[in-house]
Amino acid sequence: MGMLLDYRVFITDFHWILFWFFFTMLVKASAGIIAARTLKLSWKTSLATGFSIAQIGEFSFVLAQSGMKYQLISDQNYQIFLAVSGFYSFDERYPFYSHQCGKDTATFYEPAFKKKKEDSLMDKPIIKLYGTGWCPKSANLRNYLQSKWIDFEDYNVETDEKAAREVKKLYDGQLKFPTLILGTDHLKNPSIPELNALLKKYNLL
Repeated sequence: MGMLLDYRVFITDFHWILFWFFFTMLVKASAGIIAARTLKLSWKTSLATGFSIAQIGEFSFVLAQSGMKYQLISDQNYQIFLAVSGFYSFDERYPFYSHQCGKDTATFYEPAFKKKKEDSLMDKPIIKLYGTGWCPKSANLRNYLQSKWIDFEDYNVETDEKAAREVKKLYDGQLKFPTLILGTDHLKNPSIPELNALLKKYNLL
């Protein structure tokens, strides 16, 4: 891309470069966030999803070249597109990771958010979540706890025999999930109000 770019475009059309850079980021990020929130994912997961797709991909570069070939876009617009793509190549500082919680759950951590989480969880009791990777109710509880920056230990009762035994002790030998344990309390498939009440009891919310 560097060999195709005429760097004079940064002087002549810098305002258009900035416009299309932020416009593309805003539109694509917003679409991703809205779609993720529609699926009832946490804000953290939704932000990760939105901003991870807020870029001009390689396929768009191919389309731009085709547009030039068939004279659908001008050389000036093509140079602007290359410049915007160049900006996105430097936009990889946002750390988007896949965090293992039974199943991979997209999460978004910036250093400031990490510090906030670490500071807020110091010397506080830890909640234990017993669920599975495929269970939607387990996933909803994970997402909710993550959205509130509440640390928790995640156990998959299908792959962790010890965790399964711990749950069965609570229900006369039956394996019921999702189950949350905090201190001397436990909840089976709690609603958000029930979970909030438990968190407030232990000053976690």
